[in-house]
Amino acid sequence: MAQFWSPDSQSIGFYTTTHLKRFDLQSGESQTLANVITPAGGTWSQDGTILYVPNDNGGIFRMSATGGDSVEVTPQRSPALATRLPQFLPDGRHFLFYVARGGEPAGVYVGELGSEAIRRLLAADAPARYGFGYLWFVRGETLFAQQFDPATQQLGGPVIRVADDVAVAPAAAAISASESRSIAYRTVSGTRTRLVWFDRSGKQLGVAGEEETAIGNPSLSPDGKRLAVQRTIQQNVDVWVLDLGRNVLTRQTFDPGIDAMPLWSPDGNQIIFTSLRSSGGAAQLSVRHVDTAADEELRLPTDGGSRIASDWSPDGRFVLYKEFDEVAGGSTDLWVIPMDPRGTPVRVTQSPYNERDGQFSPDGKWIAYESDESGQPEILNWKPLSLPDR
Repeated sequence: MAQFWSPDSQSIGFYTTTHLKRFDLQSGESQTLANVITPAGGTWSQDGTILYVPNDNGGIFRMSATGGDSVEVTPQRSPALATRLPQFLPDGRHFLFYVARGGEPAGVYVGELGSEAIRRLLAADAPARYGFGYLWFVRGETLFAQQFDPATQQLGGPVIRVADDVAVAPAAAAISASESRSIAYRTVSGTRTRLVWFDRSGKQLGVAGEEETAIGNPSLSPDGKRLAVQRTIQQNVDVWVLDLGRNVLTRQTFDPGIDAMPLWSPDGNQIIFTSLRSSGGAAQLSVRHVDTAADEELRLPTDGGSRIASDWSPDGRFVLYKEFDEVAGGSTDLWVIPMDPRGTPVRVTQSPYNERDGQFSPDGKWIAYESDESGQPEILNWKPLSLPDR
């Protein structure tokens, strides 16, 4: 999903943790094209146009394969469309894409460059792929195919059951179709994840929970007895808590939007997480009060980009988070927000580079974070001059 070929097979578009890049096979050189936060696929047309998804909570953007400005091509909806895995059709104007949630029903859609109109082709549980006259799509864990005319963008003929036990991740099904009339797919058995305990020497000590196909971003509670995770069921991402003693998972969030990236407070009474609910496409921060089973969204400026919490100060008074500017050419910066309801966010870093994934030192006076100022991700230390009183 993260890589895509140029039409002449001489270049590859790919993602790092912060950028969309292209790699030219003959020269061996790579070029940075755009900033991204949580990318979800791309596609490259014969005329040198790239469609890509810089943030899987938002729309599809268009840019030249040689670089430059980008512009969103999917229409505005409220809430915003969460798109996945665009694919140009042979004419280079129409494209397939998947809507996971937002202001349209989930499913496989077709759009056209230069037009606001989009049309839903069918319901599916993951993005579809076009190849040699068929549309290949997944429902449940079963791969299906149906005849598809790319010139008219119309489906026809019976739906054919192709294979079972097909892996489906939150962003895409693991399938690919070739014009050589071959398909490739990955089975569920090859994508299961298990949480495992290790000691400092790397020796495995035990396992936590059962094998899952869509579980991740674990956060261990301060007392070491519970584990907060994000878990995806039928394309719905929510926060769950695993009781390590009883090996029991309990769902914590129930909103149909995305609730992910959980992080425990130092006292173990709250979980902060990234939520995509009614925020117009930008991921915000919400707090789950574990004892009262209540959520509250933090008061943050509505004009900001997507936010993801990265650490909680040892005294519990501040949360450090990264904010991605969705505007073309934007970057990721670090902010601190006081947990006092009267507090306002304070920017910690500001530069044209990406600063992310900050961590407080045990005494709360230093922050270690990642920066790509040197041209590659590196860990830097930064000592805050001051933090707000509240």
